[in-house]
Amino acid sequence: MEATAPVHVRAPATSANLGPAFDAAGVALDWWDELEARPAPADGMQLSGEQAELLPTGRDNLVRVAMRRLAEAARVPLPPLHLTVVKGFPLGRGFGSSAAAVVLGLVAARELVAPDFPRPSCWPWPASWRATPTTPPPACAAGPP
Repeated sequence: MEATAPVHVRAPATSANLGPAFDAAGVALDWWDELEARPAPADGMQLSGEQAELLPTGRDNLVRVAMRRLAEAARVPLPPLHLTVVKGFPLGRGFGSSAAAVVLGLVAARELVAPDFPRPSCWPWPASWRATPTTPPPACAAGPP
């Protein structure tokens, strides 16, 4: 499937620090990262918002990694895309920033190139994606703004 229109996705901050449920349960917060992915002649990325200057914009960016992995799993090509990410919450403070980045990439790639691929709640969560096991489920509340 060839992507033709931009896709807008957002993913919430999360917390797994819930008293006696520490790292056993998670909650999505009303605090969002946003992504616009649109077809482009070549890959590009613009980051803004909370601590955006600390994030990579190349192939190792977690949004890009997640998009590639979903396309590979769906056995479809990922076209060149320009990604615009607006960070709504800080990095490294326990709000699931890595989980949000991965979910943004997975949801956007699914919408762009593999709409028949299973919904996010069905996706495995590789440990190499730097997110704790409790942050993906609430982060999978991601979707259109």
